[in-house]
Amino acid sequence: MAVRGRMVTLSALIPNPIQGFNPERLGRLIKVCTKGANVTRELVEGYKRLEFPADPVTKCVMRCIGLNMGVYDDLTGVHMDATWQMFRSGRKDFEKKAYVDEHLGCIRGNLKSLADDAYCERVYGSYLCYKEEFERLTMGSAKSKKN
Repeated sequence: MAVRGRMVTLSALIPNPIQGFNPERLGRLIKVCTKGANVTRELVEGYKRLEFPADPVTKCVMRCIGLNMGVYDDLTGVHMDATWQMFRSGRKDFEKKAYVDEHLGCIRGNLKSLADDAYCERVYGSYLCYKEEFERLTMGSAKSKKN
């Protein structure tokens, strides 16, 4: 799929992938990760509204976004420290272990039936464990930008 060929190029475009959440950055990644990947206009518009359906194209777009945000790689999976930094939102340091344990349990459950080389599906299964937090974070960023 065309999305896979874009991974190396994208990492060069983003100097420090593990950063706090930035809605503009997500918008740029949606644009870059969908360019040339045979993604319909309807899907792209849905992505901008944070709608990521469970279809093969979307799963690979999610992989591209995760790789380039620095929260995922194909060798080790989800980068728990990076997701903690992105989603901690006022949580105290002592809460990190429980947070990591909860999310690892969810991820293991979602990925247990997937092949190791089902890269796009593995990212999407992991994303589902963060979906609500991701939506809260992105909606919160949009609201604070309006104020």
